[in-house]
Amino acid sequence: MVEVRPESARVPGNWHIIKPIPINHKIIIRYYQYIFWSVITIRLTDKNEITALTVTIVHISGTLYARRVRLDNQNIRCAAFARTSVIRYAHIRQVEISVFPHQYKIAMRNPKGDHYVVEECIIYGHHLSPYDIQQAIFDATSNKTVFYAYYIEPV
Repeated sequence: MVEVRPESARVPGNWHIIKPIPINHKIIIRYYQYIFWSVITIRLTDKNEITALTVTIVHISGTLYARRVRLDNQNIRCAAFARTSVIRYAHIRQVEISVFPHQYKIAMRNPKGDHYVVEECIIYGHHLSPYDIQQAIFDATSNKTVFYAYYIEPV
């Protein structure tokens, strides 16, 4: 039996990193985005995939949104990088999500070149214990976006 996938399908559809992110640590995700209007979604979840935080990056508008699931009714505008051309027009990008006892810190960086520009924001409050963050799940609306590296390191 052979499984046939359409050309638009990504393998895998969602990228799962099943590794706990301890308090006072951050996950760093680097990705290459071929299609400019692709939307990147990153979710931090517990072991049952109950989402604690959703980070949405919309490159066409140059906006980073965050949503604490069960605490926020909608995406909250967290950072605007539309005027930061070093981040907006770079093909290789980096997102850092730090987990602290009472907050998250989200940072957008350009990992290459002389300009290490940062756009960041802090989100207060958890509905899950921060000790329960066990997975990171990320995906893009474009099948040409490539997530190629991640690191978990102390803040």
